[in-house]
Amino acid sequence: MKGWQIFIHSVRQVFGNLEAALKVSGPLYLIQLAVAVFIGVNVFSAIDFSAQGARLPVGPLLIVILVTSVVGVWIAVAWHRFILRVERPSSLLPAFNGDRMMAYFGRSFLIALLVIPAAVAIGFVAALLAYAFQPFGESTMELVARVLFVVPLVFLVLRLSVSLPAAALGESSGIGDGWRATIGQAADLLALSVILVVFGSLLALPGKLFLPPGGLVPAIWAALIGWVQMMVWASVLTTLYGHYIEGRALS
Repeated sequence: MKGWQIFIHSVRQVFGNLEAALKVSGPLYLIQLAVAVFIGVNVFSAIDFSAQGARLPVGPLLIVILVTSVVGVWIAVAWHRFILRVERPSSLLPAFNGDRMMAYFGRSFLIALLVIPAAVAIGFVAALLAYAFQPFGESTMELVARVLFVVPLVFLVLRLSVSLPAAALGESSGIGDGWRATIGQAADLLALSVILVVFGSLLALPGKLFLPPGGLVPAIWAALIGWVQMMVWASVLTTLYGHYIEGRALS
């Protein structure tokens, strides 16, 4: 099954190049975490949201979103370029390819604009279908609705994002090229979507089952699985581009 092959190939990209993965993403990811923790401890933890008139501090929240976005794009571009062009970091941080990062962000934003209305439609249909499971209880309905919503959404994002690494490389392939390159591959990409959803759920499961809410250990675990998911997703997009656009084999 090609969906499984793509997933395994992507996981091997990360853990088979673990030293490079840590060099590309480690320092940047730690900076992102440090900013989030600093603002969380010094701003959000001091607010009593249960109090009447309590307001969300928009400024600090925007800073976290900005830093997270810049770091995410920086890591993704650097990782695509490392895997596809063997461009290794030559210093503590990977190269800051500003023009490629802007192109990557712009294409990601365009994909988001395409996905949002589709997500609304998918959510509406998922809710209607999940209602049929009402006799089995609310938890079953919620699970069915989540699966029927998340899996098609991941599938759509994957198809639209096949050519996203091209923006990191400065290549001309666009969203339409990636979409056309995966015509007839729906079954494989749907299987990949299911695998990614299950993978994410399994990563989160130990924290839910064995770790108490709050505290340092759950926070460290959440940061760790967040890094794994980020790198595996970047590798999945790299693999899709390499296989469907550049014609690379899935070894």
